[in-house]
This record gives sequence, structure tokens and C-alpha cells, in this order.
Amino acid sequence: MAKQNQLSFLTSATLLVIIVSVSETLCRPLVEEHLLKQHEEWMAIHGRIYKDAVEKAKRYEIFKENVKHINAFNNGKDMGYKMAVNKFADLTNEEFRASYTGYKRRPTRVLSSGEKRPFKYANFTAIPATLDWRTKKAVTPVKDQGGCGEWNIKTCPAKMSKFSCRTQAVEKRQQLCI
Repeated sequence: MAKQNQLSFLTSATLLVIIVSVSETLCRPLVEEHLLKQHEEWMAIHGRIYKDAVEKAKRYEIFKENVKHINAFNNGKDMGYKMAVNKFADLTNEEFRASYTGYKRRPTRVLSSGEKRPFKYANFTAIPATLDWRTKKAVTPVKDQGGCGEWNIKTCPAKMSKFSCRTQAVEKRQQLCI
């Protein structure tokens, strides 16, 4: 009796493995077809046109890997935010970094060793308990700054907020920085 139960269990387990394998094999083309359709829709939305079929196939593979990474991230531990496909989905990390994060430092004026400038706000004491910079229109909403590079995203808002506080100029601050 025990041998018969064991044989029945092994047969059921083997059958289950076969069913799962066949199911995955049959589903792969559907997943691939869905990703291909998603890539085509993404190309239309973002105006992507590739020079030839080889380039398109290469970009599709990169897109597919990025979608896989996004899905794995979103299905993993909750990090407080979710990732989504955007206009950079057909770029590798290296291509993105090379195109969008290139800090290019410009030469700055260096003070001569004898020239001293006092700290401008050394005796400032009228500090409010709270301050909402949005009401003063000193900060702007989050925006895509394209190929301006990471330096622009970090330094421009700080520079231009200071500028707007002095001049009350709010519009076109980012453009002035570049």
C-alpha cells in the first residue's frame, strides 16, 4: 500500500512538472508578443525610428531588459516609489550616463590670496519659524531637463532660487543658468 501511494505521489509530481513546463513554454510567445507590441507602442509615443532592422532588434533587446528590471524592482521590496518605462527605455545605463550626466566644469574666477570678502549674512537674526519657498515662487515643480546633465539638476535650482529671491524673477530661471 505504501509503495502504491509513493508511486502515485511520484506520478502526480512528474505530471505537475510536465504541465508547468508546457504551460511556460506555451506562454513565452505570448509574453514576447506582448513585449514586442509594448515596444512598438513605446516607439510611436516617443517618436523613435531606428536606422535599420539590426538597430531596432538591438534596441528592442535593451528595452526588454529594462522592462524586466522595472518589473523586478516594482515587484520587490517596497522602496517608497515605483519605476516605469520612460523615454530612456531603449538605452543602456552606459548610454544614458554618457548622454545625460556629463558634468562639464567651467573655469571660475579665483580670488587673489589678499582679497577678503566678509560673510554677507553674518549678523542676520530675523529668522522666521517656518518658510514655504513655494509661496515665494522661489522653487519650481520637478521637470525633465533633458541633456543638460546632472550638474544642471543640482546646481541650477540653488543658484536660480537665490537669484529669484533677489530679483523676484521666477520664469525662465533654468534657461538663464545654461
